[in-house]
Amino acid sequence: MRKYYEKQLNEGKNGELNELFERWISSYADKDAAKRLFCQDGLVVKYKDESTGYDVNKEWEKAERKIMFILKDCPDKWGYDARPMCGFSTMKGCGRSIRIWAFSMRSQRWMRR
Repeated sequence: MRKYYEKQLNEGKNGELNELFERWISSYADKDAAKRLFCQDGLVVKYKDESTGYDVNKEWEKAERKIMFILKDCPDKWGYDARPMCGFSTMKGCGRSIRIWAFSMRSQRWMRR
């Protein structure tokens, strides 16, 4: 399962984001705090086994409507990849808030058009 999880973090849209993050991080001087505090974000990865057929990158590409939640700051601490942390299985913190917002939008009529 871990291998499939890593695949979702490193391919497709998340792979493109990783390349962008690398360029951003490398643009800072080694002594700059931003280099070690940079927080990566992107498509939230769910802990699913490959046998389920679920791939966050493929789901993003085939979605008719795409909604992105942009967080002002890291949910906690700094200098890590937030994609696994904000998964919808988290029932507290930013994961809970995002889940509530997403469910609210999904249940609205204007989203069904």
